[in-house]
Amino acid sequence: MQELFFEIIKAAGQALVFIVFLAAGAYLEGRPSIAFGLLVGALTGIIYFSLMGYRLKKAAGQSAAKAVFSMRIGWFFRFAFVLLMLIISLRASYIDFGAAVVGLFSLHIIIFLNAVVKLLKDFTNRK
Repeated sequence: MQELFFEIIKAAGQALVFIVFLAAGAYLEGRPSIAFGLLVGALTGIIYFSLMGYRLKKAAGQSAAKAVFSMRIGWFFRFAFVLLMLIISLRASYIDFGAAVVGLFSLHIIIFLNAVVKLLKDFTNRK
């Protein structure tokens, strides 16, 4: 469990570094709405992932019926949180919607790429 927690923290850090560099580049190019969209999206994605982890940890110590109910409630709040960010990014002129979506999925992309790298390392070490 500790190894999984370390991998998630590492991926979140990598996603933040990736987004900060992209946002800095967009800002230096005179596109602050893209920079702000990337940052808002990435922050939303990390909070979403954290809420999901909290809900899983909480449900692990409950009975099956309570755990299912807790997961359903958690899903609704996480979905509402992401939907609110997307609506705000559509309405606010200072947030680029496309950049917010890219930022939202940046953590997922980093986790996927980390898994690919880990599988490739394991595959090459077997030979």
